[in-house]
Amino acid sequence: MSCFVQNDSAREEKSRGCRKQKLAFLGYATIHQRLGWRLIIMKRLVVWLKALFCFALLPYIMIRLSQHWDPFLPQIPDWWALAPGVIVTFSGAYVALRGYLILAALGKEWPFGPTRYLIDKYIYRFVRHPIYWGYVVFLTGVGLWRNSTALVLETLAVGLILLAWVLLVEDPGLKRRFGTRFLEYRRSAPLLCPYWKELYYDVVDYNWILLLTATLCRKLFPFLWNVKAEGLEHVPQEGGFVIVCNHVNYVDGFLMGMFLNRPVRYMATDELFRKPITRVLFTLWGAFPKRRWSRDISALRKMRKWLSEGQPVCIFPEGQRNWDGGPVLVGDEVYRFLYSCQVPIMCVSLLGAHEAFPRWAKLPSFTELTVKFFPMIQPGEYQNASDLRKVIEARIFDFVNQPPIERRI
Repeated sequence: MSCFVQNDSAREEKSRGCRKQKLAFLGYATIHQRLGWRLIIMKRLVVWLKALFCFALLPYIMIRLSQHWDPFLPQIPDWWALAPGVIVTFSGAYVALRGYLILAALGKEWPFGPTRYLIDKYIYRFVRHPIYWGYVVFLTGVGLWRNSTALVLETLAVGLILLAWVLLVEDPGLKRRFGTRFLEYRRSAPLLCPYWKELYYDVVDYNWILLLTATLCRKLFPFLWNVKAEGLEHVPQEGGFVIVCNHVNYVDGFLMGMFLNRPVRYMATDELFRKPITRVLFTLWGAFPKRRWSRDISALRKMRKWLSEGQPVCIFPEGQRNWDGGPVLVGDEVYRFLYSCQVPIMCVSLLGAHEAFPRWAKLPSFTELTVKFFPMIQPGEYQNASDLRKVIEARIFDFVNQPPIERRI
């Protein structure tokens, strides 16, 4: 009798294990444990329905209503109809798209949840709520090139509704969550009349290639590797600091970038900059070259310059991806330089990154991956570079003490 009970319990345990593996394969394992995958799907469905209403159903209703009202209203002059209307339409679409992509990439958790970070840079210096601003301007442009006075007036009404929503609901909510930082941002960023020069600085500071790559990684990585983060409370939101991380696969930098609220500069081997295409790509991604196995003074000066400007800079002390997933011996000169900089250091350890995309593999595999952020290190608290080295390597090579991660496929 006990044998049958044991066999039944074993089969039940195996069934539960298979179900967990299926959920993990779909990228829902961690979310399922916290909130339940049904709730997540419902929240996402609501967001998509709202988007469908705002970008399809509402414009359709407005256009149909305008067809009934236009015969009773003055017609827009032809010289205002086509060319200016197209320019206004594309301007609004551009601002709204930039606002959406930057908020989704840097705010985190949005649009399927409240933004974790307050975004007060880039297109959000142009106008305080670029998505709403661009949406209203886009519909206004459509009304112009359609010669529809009624559609322009309807858009004005929609804009007034959005303005009331911002003043009565959204801004007070941001004030409660972010406090004085939001108040400073509200004083510096315009609500209606934008700072046009910020459109230029927006693209310079956060180029399109980097933004689209970050968006793609944000969608792809959770599906492939069920990426999660630990220690996000240790990540500073402003100021310059050095990120020190173990180097395991091609996309280590983008894995960390998923959880940071601003772009990061990366030190990379100069071999990646020898071909024109890769040189342009890695430069746009924020990387800068350093000659391997030599003292590259120009690269170190660039790093010091960006740190002094308040930008985070990431280095991989190992200098290369490894073949077996284990640590690679690091020279003392790396830690002597970090000690001499006297800037805060944040260690990051990638757990499961080797199983996700080994150096010898042509394609990534499905697995679990954790990005672990450690508390800040102040080099001034240590007597020499040797003591600093022990602390850093104990953190970035933390994966050595963890059990191996199983690959799902």
